[in-house]
Amino acid sequence: MREEIKKRFAPKVLNVACGSCRELISIANEIKDNEARIICVDNDNDALNFAETRLRSIGIDDHMDFRKYNALRMFDDETNLMEFDRQDIIYSVGLFDYLPDEFLIKLLSALYNLLDTTGVLIAAFKDADRYRSQEYHWILNWDGFLQRNERDFRNILYLAGIPESAIKEEREESGLIIFYRISK
Repeated sequence: MREEIKKRFAPKVLNVACGSCRELISIANEIKDNEARIICVDNDNDALNFAETRLRSIGIDDHMDFRKYNALRMFDDETNLMEFDRQDIIYSVGLFDYLPDEFLIKLLSALYNLLDTTGVLIAAFKDADRYRSQEYHWILNWDGFLQRNERDFRNILYLAGIPESAIKEEREESGLIIFYRISK
């Protein structure tokens, strides 16, 4: 996110299923300096209120638009365009691992189609080949989390109509989470 925001002046950013917006705190200076405009979408009012309060405390709430919206409805190109307009950066952290393949394919395709001509979609997935899921099941009921590996993700992106040449893959430090940076 930091790199993508720094590359652009006044980028339009869509944060899908934003939750607490924890990741935005560490890039507050880039958001201010590059005059980013970020739409944070979540279906949970408590998450939106918490995120707004948190981001207000660090002085970037004037760059934010918090919207109660169900991310699971973002599969239609026309509706997305009317609701959100074209975006320079679209990202989600934590949502895609919970969606069944068929729906995820439609959602990723729609988000990709919502990108501006030089836009980027950042999709995070947890690689099931890199961690032992039983530890998570001991702590809580983790049945909604779908176990996928890198091959599964690549297939989903392919079925979503995203060209292989548009995809750049990076892993975070532990190697558990794969970030796909998908260029238009």
